[in-house]
Amino acid sequence: MGPRIHLCLSTTLLLGALAVETLPAQTTSPVAYVYVARPTHLDGFAASSTGRLHPVPGSPFSGIAVSHLSVTNKFLFGAGDDNQSLFSYALASNGSVRKVGQINAHAYPPDGNDCYSVGPTQVDFARKTLYNNDWNCDGDSQYIQSYRIESSGQLTFLKNTETVSNQFTMSNPVVLGNDQYLYVTANYSLVGNPGGQIEALKRNSDGTLDVANGYIPMPPYPSSYKVFAPYNVLATDPTNHVAMEMVPQDAVTGSDDGPVVIASFTAHSDGNLTTTNTLAQMVRPTVIAHVMSISPTGKLLAVGGGPSGTSLGFQIMHFNGGSPITKYSGVLQSKYLFRQFGWDKHNHLYALSSNYLFVYTVTPTSIQQAPGSPYSIPEAASLIVLCLP
Repeated sequence: MGPRIHLCLSTTLLLGALAVETLPAQTTSPVAYVYVARPTHLDGFAASSTGRLHPVPGSPFSGIAVSHLSVTNKFLFGAGDDNQSLFSYALASNGSVRKVGQINAHAYPPDGNDCYSVGPTQVDFARKTLYNNDWNCDGDSQYIQSYRIESSGQLTFLKNTETVSNQFTMSNPVVLGNDQYLYVTANYSLVGNPGGQIEALKRNSDGTLDVANGYIPMPPYPSSYKVFAPYNVLATDPTNHVAMEMVPQDAVTGSDDGPVVIASFTAHSDGNLTTTNTLAQMVRPTVIAHVMSISPTGKLLAVGGGPSGTSLGFQIMHFNGGSPITKYSGVLQSKYLFRQFGWDKHNHLYALSSNYLFVYTVTPTSIQQAPGSPYSIPEAASLIVLCLP
């Protein structure tokens, strides 16, 4: 019997690197399966206890053009490059994949308009529902589509839920670790208004979403001349906490006016988010986050740099539940823009850049690059990690 598969959600990315196609086969029981999407195929890896990667049988899988990967303990999902399809793949016990389903997300237009983009996608922690971020091509509306994951791996459409936040500056949605709510943020600065808001969508027993609180205000800034605005990057821990990047803005002009900070928020039973972190306690990252991810232990936060040349690389922070986040590492791999992160339950962080996959062994007291890292993966687009016991 192959290894028992567990979903590992930590929600929800060098010269001389060894090409993945030449890696030796796995000879010991893996601790995780790692999947990376490219424009023409999908790479699948088995990770050893040291963090070294080995191709799973059949990898690379040709003819698979997907991105925005999501995973359960049995199935892998991806948004197709046709910008309308959601694909389902069954996972074998050895980590190999086989297509089992396809659904046209545009067959369920929320407002009669089938011009919507597809993805990102995210699976809930119960592994029963897939959520698809559905953006209008004109940029003026966003819906979250809910799909039930059938025992065959096929997706069944359930509902479109319209978000009420400003569509032009909205974050990708994240599911709360206890599966009770889904959150998005909106930053108003791009449309000339200062500040922003958080929006909570309640998860129903059937996996569908309803707006619970369309306007959770940002915490007040100590000065009346400024307001906090979300920088539209969120991450959730395994329970009821949300890490959020914020930036001070001029209360009149809406222009950014101060260093970016990251605060920890606590979710309440009604979906409201609050923070006890003061401005002086909020951590100031060296990189401006483009992506964030919290480890399965809830103790570590990975922060990946954005498109600015001064914001490349990534950092590791100590995540402390609702208490203030604290600095840990300096900037790692400062030459690269990081797209996505993944974690397994054996202290491995998988950090995906546009052309390389880095693997680190990270604990609250040590950070070390794993043997074999980095791995050359040209045109890498999306990463997902499936934890094994």
